[in-house]
Amino acid sequence: MASDNKNELERSLDEIRREVIEARNLVIKTDNQVKNLQADVKLVGKRQEEGQRKQWMSSAVAYALFVGLCIAGTLMITNARTAAAAQEKARLEKQVADLNDATDKIKTEAATLAAQEKAAMDAYRMMSSGTGTDRLKGVDALAKVDTSKLTPFMKTVLTDRAATLKKELGATALEKGRTAFRRQEFATAVEELNRFMALSPIEEEAVEASWYLGDSLVQLKKYELAIPYLTRFIQGDRRAKVRDFAMALLIQAYDMTGQRDKALETARDAAATYPASDFAPQFRGRMSRRNTTDAAAAPAPGAVPVPAPAAAPARPGGAP
Repeated sequence: MASDNKNELERSLDEIRREVIEARNLVIKTDNQVKNLQADVKLVGKRQEEGQRKQWMSSAVAYALFVGLCIAGTLMITNARTAAAAQEKARLEKQVADLNDATDKIKTEAATLAAQEKAAMDAYRMMSSGTGTDRLKGVDALAKVDTSKLTPFMKTVLTDRAATLKKELGATALEKGRTAFRRQEFATAVEELNRFMALSPIEEEAVEASWYLGDSLVQLKKYELAIPYLTRFIQGDRRAKVRDFAMALLIQAYDMTGQRDKALETARDAAATYPASDFAPQFRGRMSRRNTTDAAAAPAPGAVPVPAPAAAPARPGGAP
């Protein structure tokens, strides 16, 4: 029994020893596993830190890119708005400049219109009151007014008034010129008839006045001035009773101004047109004087030949 107890004790000790060894091994294994787990935890923590660092860096880069994009977008929007504002400013400045120019133009036109209206009213007053000379000055003043800037009504009133006044003054001047011509007051006739011609009369009356003016100027020995009036009368009224006499006066005026060729041409025309005229001998005599004049002694070198003046034709009676 003692040996059995001993053997049982030894078995129990062996089992206890084995269990202690197994427990020791388990402890060692557990310690190793704990160490491995600790190493794994450290590795995971390190990886976690690296991941967090990378994530932080990524976030920082993302934030930087986002901020950069925001800044770039803000700059683009600001630049676009600035450019649009600059264009709008330029457009508004141009519009303001155009409006200022238009305003200045309107002011200038208004001032011009006011000045023209004032001048027109002054001319109308002069034409409506005063003596004949002052009223005639009103017509001259009206000619200087730009009637295109006046209202149609004012323009019509002024035009009608001027036409009426011209007709009245013209009739008066023409009648005074006729009367002075008949009285052989040629200087007065020329003055009145020149005033009449300045009023732009109708063609028929202007042709008649040209006869009186041409004859009066010849009588005053103002041959150069008489030529255009006599020519106008001769060309304007081919049925006038004194047309042959006017041609005789024109021949004389041409001769006195040295225009021999024109005098000869007029004499030929007059002789052919009025062969039975009282002045036909004078026309033929002027034609025959050409040979005598051409056959005269040649003048000295450098001298200007002086044509022989025609004899003054006898004045007939009657009006044109």
